[in-house]
Amino acid sequence: MVSLAVAIALALVGWAFTYMLDYFSTERTARHAKDVDEKIEKEEPAFTASTRVDPPPPDSQVVLFDHPLTSAERKYLTGLDLEEGKDEPDLKNFVKSHHGKRLAFPGDKVGGYSKTWLIDFFSGRTESLTISGVHAENIDCKPAAAKAMILFPPQGVGDYSTMLFKLPDNTPPIIGGDLQVEGVGEPYFSHKKIDLGNGATPGGVRMEVSSGTQDCAWEFEAEYRDSQGAHEQRFKDGKKRFFTRGVPARPQQVFMYAADKFSITDCQKKREEGCDWRSWVT
Repeated sequence: MVSLAVAIALALVGWAFTYMLDYFSTERTARHAKDVDEKIEKEEPAFTASTRVDPPPPDSQVVLFDHPLTSAERKYLTGLDLEEGKDEPDLKNFVKSHHGKRLAFPGDKVGGYSKTWLIDFFSGRTESLTISGVHAENIDCKPAAAKAMILFPPQGVGDYSTMLFKLPDNTPPIIGGDLQVEGVGEPYFSHKKIDLGNGATPGGVRMEVSSGTQDCAWEFEAEYRDSQGAHEQRFKDGKKRFFTRGVPARPQQVFMYAADKFSITDCQKKREEGCDWRSWVT
């Protein structure tokens, strides 16, 4: 009986020792795995930025051409009948075949024509983080290369809120859009933020960039915060830098859409017909 009791006791001690060893070993393994996962997570970018260009509306844009139009091209352009979109396909084909680049009018208050990107931010991190600022870096600008332009004065702008940058000054972004948008013209990140990580849905934002009379290329740098403090991370337009055209300060040719006549006016020939184009691009 004594031998049996001793055997049972030894068996229980052995089982308990094995159980405790497995318990602490598993706990250490899990903790180590968690530490490794967190280390790997920290080594990866805090977020990714998926970018795509948002084309401007047809009634609030400027189309830029790198070469002056010939006499025949000017005659063709001013002869188009755009009432109820009659010759609109011909205009689109003309712009495409002549490699025209389009910029949008962002809003009555903030002014200036701009290029717009729709950007979706996503973070796979288990920890929450907040983007609290964005600014441009690595900026290269030169005088706008465009020689000719067709101006479509704004007939009205959308009621969306957007992040608007002005280059090359590179001041903090402001809220763009229509005058009816709350906070338009005020610092963007004084009113908004972008929360990511911890299963949060991707944060989407419209980024408009106005470069005045210069062509500019740049990268964006985002400022974000997590439990470890403040950090910065750059992002591009895919694998290349962002790029936008500017409106030339002294274009060789200016054409302007006359909404009341549903046609395009050659401002070099008919300056008296409402060709006050500078008020829209400055």
